[in-house]
Amino acid sequence: MAQPSLNRAERDAAARREVCVGHALEESCADQRALPRFELIEALIEPARAVDCLDRGPGLPAGLDGRIFDAYVSTKSRGSGLGLSLVRDIVRQHGGEVTLENREGGGACARLVLPLDQEDGRQAESR
Repeated sequence: MAQPSLNRAERDAAARREVCVGHALEESCADQRALPRFELIEALIEPARAVDCLDRGPGLPAGLDGRIFDAYVSTKSRGSGLGLSLVRDIVRQHGGEVTLENREGGGACARLVLPLDQEDGRQAESR
């Protein structure tokens, strides 16, 4: 939960990270028995900030290349296929981009890239 002392841009950035990381973890845990170990890496890539969520789980199923963010595409028997599509749409509304791909050696990498506010280097507020 975001702290009330944070400004709007900081609260929005924290909320986006929380939602995206939570969804990435949920998606990477297909068997639901245990959460895989994961690593978060943040980097400043002017004029944006990138957050990578890396795991060594089973990775993305073959045949979903280019369709993983499409609406109604799901790898779960009871999934709606809307989660990753919504994540992509929200990130794009904030001027960013999200990718999800298999890692060499197994696992997946979810990358979230959001633009920085040009004046002070903070995450840009939604427009």
